[in-house]
Amino acid sequence: MSELWFYHLTRSRLEQVLPMLIERALAQGWRVALRAPDAQSVARMDDLLWAAHPPERFLPHGVEGGADAELQPILIGTGDLRANRPDYLVAIGGATITPEDCAGLTRAVLVFDGQDEAAVTHARNHWRSFAEAGLRLQYWSQASGAWKMEREHPQPSTKY
Repeated sequence: MSELWFYHLTRSRLEQVLPMLIERALAQGWRVALRAPDAQSVARMDDLLWAAHPPERFLPHGVEGGADAELQPILIGTGDLRANRPDYLVAIGGATITPEDCAGLTRAVLVFDGQDEAAVTHARNHWRSFAEAGLRLQYWSQASGAWKMEREHPQPSTKY
């Protein structure tokens, strides 16, 4: 069953957190799809992944519609993004994830800016719809300084 994790940015910027999330997914052997809300955000994420790391930590990627999209370990775009057969879908900047998007994935992640009320509302709406769809959800916050899982749905069983 797919799971959806919510990352609530309150101390770090997307540009700091996104490479970390992607590196962890790649370390698991997962293929990554990065969904952005528009072409400008796709270009910005493409630039970020090119420039964010020293050469020995390069994050190999391509852009939706580009050459050999199906071969890319990380595919950035605004649409379906199933060309590279992802295990891990990351949505940023208000991009939407549907329960259908999660079919066949190991995990989907919604990263949102806690300083943007529209982004918080967007994340809350996703939480509600995915809870109703029966997916496993986790809410991660960095309010205490370090990333910490604050909430999970469904709640783990407390049977003894």
